[in-house]
Amino acid sequence: MNNFSITTQLTQQEYCRLFLQLSYRQRMYQIVTMMGVLLLLLSGIRFFVPTMLSNNVQWFLFCFSIHCLVLFPLIVWLRARKIYRANPGLQDAIRYRFSDDNVVVTGGDKESVFEWKDFGKV
Repeated sequence: MNNFSITTQLTQQEYCRLFLQLSYRQRMYQIVTMMGVLLLLLSGIRFFVPTMLSNNVQWFLFCFSIHCLVLFPLIVWLRARKIYRANPGLQDAIRYRFSDDNVVVTGGDKESVFEWKDFGKV
């Protein structure tokens, strides 16, 4: 095998998107999203069945569903952006060097060497 290297750099938008996707794989985030959809449906049904809920309860359900469906992901996005900006290691370019013996990962001032036997599948 010829030795070769690849250099990558993670942008802020890519990191935030990845952070959001990984967050929504957790059960809590999925439950909050389902709860937001159900509360939005319930507050929408209230328009067709006016005696079901009082007006104040309907607005509370609507506002809470908007919080679950819009503000919650926005807060996660802003948290990811803050983490990206605070961590200079995420902003640096990462260089992967592949050889017959190992893989060397260099990012910023850190370097890691991995033997091929460390990988389960290649």
